[in-house]
Formats: sequence, structure tokens, C-alpha cells
Amino acid sequence: MAEVTLGRNKLRTAQVGIACLAAIIMAFAISRLINDVPHVVNGTIPEEDVDREYVAHPWLAYLHVGLAIVYLLGAPIQLAYRIRSKHYTFHRRLGRVLLVMGLLCGIFAVIFGAFFSFGGPWQAPDLLSFPDSFAAAFWISFALHAAFAEWWIRTTPHPPG
Repeated sequence: MAEVTLGRNKLRTAQVGIACLAAIIMAFAISRLINDVPHVVNGTIPEEDVDREYVAHPWLAYLHVGLAIVYLLGAPIQLAYRIRSKHYTFHRRLGRVLLVMGLLCGIFAVIFGAFFSFGGPWQAPDLLSFPDSFAAAFWISFALHAAFAEWWIRTTPHPPG
């Protein structure tokens, strides 16, 4: 009985953490839209450096943001035990879709960061200033997501087969 309780507590903690991260992602996306859409529609330029790049290159920026939202909100569904065990075909197909979304999101992020970063083209190698720390934040985030996914897969039961 203790194993079931421990499993439920672990699951609840993960669900709360995932819900918080999803809320942060959605809040960021909504704030970007609220800030950027009026500038894009009116053809004005925002005062902040980071905002200028989003407004100057909205298609590239929002392809990255949109694909990231699909990927990050779809990943918890992909990792859910119930989906993996009872809807295996859906699990595999969703995994393929999310893989493509993640790769495209990464490609758009690299393009946006390499050519239009507000920290300049040397943003990635120079990690000393605040604007330049975003490259490190990307890789740390990527590593943490991969580590969490690996931990989750190794510590939750897998479907037979």
C-alpha cells in the first residue's frame, strides 16, 4: 500500500510541476502577443531591444513560439502512463509529431538566435552579460527537460510488450 501512495504523490508532484510550467509557457506566449501584435499591425517599433526582434521578424519568431507550445504541451501527454499503456498507437504517432515539432522549433530558435538575437551574433559564446546568458539558458533548459523525461520514463511502469 505504501508503494501506491508514494506513486500517487510522485505523480501529483509531477502533474503540479507540469501544470506550472504549462502556465508559464502560456503566460509568456500571451504576453508576447499582447505586446507585439499592436506593433506588427501598426508598423511601429517597440522601445525594448528584445521586443524589436520579435516585431521585426514575426513569422520566424512566432513559428518558433507556436511550435514550442505544441511540443511542450504535448510532451506530458506523450509521457502519460495511461496513454503509453492503453493507446499505444496514439502514443507512437504523437511521439513522431512531437519529434518533428521539437526539431523545427529548435531550427527556428537557432536561426532566430544566430541572425536576430538582441545580444548580437556572439550571444551564444559570450555568457557573461545578462542578454548573452540566454544561450546558456536554452541549453540548460534542454538538458533539464531531457533529464526529467529520462527520469520519468525510468521510474514509471511501462506497458507490456
